[in-house]
Amino acid sequence: MVQEHCLYPSNLSKLNDIDKNYVSFGSSAMSDKLGSGPFYGRPYVGTAIIIKRKLVPFALLLVSDDRFTVIKLSN
Repeated sequence: MVQEHCLYPSNLSKLNDIDKNYVSFGSSAMSDKLGSGPFYGRPYVGTAIIIKRKLVPFALLLVSDDRFTVIKLSN
């Protein structure tokens, strides 16, 4: 589980580059703030869940919101 990350929506795929055997599901809270002008620090964080690639056929993304991510594995 990734509790907080400061990745832009366009960079979320970098979580998939950590290891070829893992896949990530997640969201970024930065999407609404990108067009609103400059901001400082890292005030907007997102969440993600990283699972083994072999479990992807059994995974279902239920919710991917700015502040939480929920997946269902199997039953």
